[in-house]
Amino acid sequence: MLLHVLYLTSHLFLLTFQTFILHLVLSDGILGLTFCLQNSLVFVDTLKPQGLFGDVTDETSLIYDGQSFLSHILRSLAKVKRSVVIVCPRVKPGRNSQIMARLFDLVTQCIKIAVVTREPNEHTERLQMHGVRIFLKENLTLNCAIFDRSVVWYGNVQLLGYHSPNDNIITLHNPELATTIFNMLHS
Repeated sequence: MLLHVLYLTSHLFLLTFQTFILHLVLSDGILGLTFCLQNSLVFVDTLKPQGLFGDVTDETSLIYDGQSFLSHILRSLAKVKRSVVIVCPRVKPGRNSQIMARLFDLVTQCIKIAVVTREPNEHTERLQMHGVRIFLKENLTLNCAIFDRSVVWYGNVQLLGYHSPNDNIITLHNPELATTIFNMLHS
């Protein structure tokens, strides 16, 4: 899935995804988020614009870069009650070994874990040996995670693969968006 970022003005960003559109608008110190899914509005929320793109100190922040996301996603994983789906074209943990270790812990707690990737390798085999279900999907470009079918992490940070400090990821609590992405994976 391709992510296109258009910098329109100093206060407006338009991020276009293959299946949905995200508008970020900064106005009077409030960041407005609007998600449009196939021409229908599915999510609208606002938050204070603290911690955007680095130096994240506020839990209301939804956008993280390739360096600031790890502690936040580990906290989010600690709250999982039922299931985790991670979509990553290439599984090669390296710097993200903490996420992999957390997945192993969740399996021992009887939480269902699935990883969707392009092709098997020694890392996917290791995940399978620990009880993680692996699903293969050719031509996969999507990078995301869905926790408990309601929390979505979406962006160009590969949660179980290589990413750079300049990559970004957003997180949202939106069951409708999670379901849409989940269904897209099954198509």
